[in-house]
Amino acid sequence: MAAPNSGVYVEIMAPDLRFAFLACAMLTALLSTSGRQAARKAAIMPLTLYGAVAFALWLATSGNGRYFIPGLLLAGPLLIGWLYRSNLSRSMKMTIGGIMLAVQGWAVWQTSPWDAWSQTAWIAPTGFQVAIDERARTEPATYVTLTSPTYSIVAPQFSHEARWINLDSLQGHRRPIEEEAVRSLLAGSRQIVLVTPAESAKAQSVSDWELVSAFNRRLQNEGLSIARFSDCRMLPSASMRPRVPIRLTRGNDVVELGPVGFWLCDMKYDASAVRPPPRMPERLASLVGEIEHACPRFFPPGRGQSTVLENMTIVNYPSSDMKLYVHSSGEISYLYYRALNPVQIASNGVLRRDTEAWCDNVQGRSGAPWARGL
Repeated sequence: MAAPNSGVYVEIMAPDLRFAFLACAMLTALLSTSGRQAARKAAIMPLTLYGAVAFALWLATSGNGRYFIPGLLLAGPLLIGWLYRSNLSRSMKMTIGGIMLAVQGWAVWQTSPWDAWSQTAWIAPTGFQVAIDERARTEPATYVTLTSPTYSIVAPQFSHEARWINLDSLQGHRRPIEEEAVRSLLAGSRQIVLVTPAESAKAQSVSDWELVSAFNRRLQNEGLSIARFSDCRMLPSASMRPRVPIRLTRGNDVVELGPVGFWLCDMKYDASAVRPPPRMPERLASLVGEIEHACPRFFPPGRGQSTVLENMTIVNYPSSDMKLYVHSSGEISYLYYRALNPVQIASNGVLRRDTEAWCDNVQGRSGAPWARGL
């Protein structure tokens, strides 16, 4: 908790020194006879015992701050309560309390949690600045997004009659009712427009064509396609600029990459071109099922979102921040989203049988909180 690591105590870096201070305050109070006598008669003792038991159980189970909110709320009152019962002068207690508050404030300031999740500052009155053109402002089109985040914050700036759908959230196994809703929406739309972050306003045409081709490969199973790059236009956005400029050398020129806005590309929908998403070969799907059965905590059965590529399938488990990389050769590796390198757990279509070695010792996820470093 005191170490400024992210992804363990909470997702962002948030060093919490209060429990270390609490231990020091308790030790100071209990070292004096008057402090021990006062503690025996006060309600602080059973409250401290409750907090200690809850703290131990919490560390043994998760160590994640979101599951210890009652204990975290107790830390401050217990700290002041034990400091109050110490055999120190009033001025010394006030001084120590002020120092503890200042040190904790300094630690938070050093790893500021504010804007940790924010891409950009809120710009009044729209929140997210986009240079909307007249067509986007008035055309009742159906807008399709493929990214996560979906940038739905820009939707109110478009026509109020427009409709929006994010296909990224519908990857994997769709229920029949979801599939029917997608087909009905696309078939009933007179104008369909792809909305996606734009990297550069002055990108070379070859890169733009490659981008269009990549989107068409992603969209082809939906029956959607972009005919040509001239069907795309860009809406600049000051809110999309990165905090640190990214520069790329192209020939003799140095181009500063964005994202700097949104590409809007007109698309056509052909219901006859809709294809079911490709599926993993049966033997590999069976192997993934074995992994889910052996380690349901990190790979919940039936909840994986599969993306089938040419020689590999990526199975994403958002609820546990895990991914499986399933190669056509039968080699399977898992990757925790904070880890740098994947861990192989199957080769030649054969799963490692030492489940305890790979499922109960996932680096960054297993063991005591202080042992989860990467």
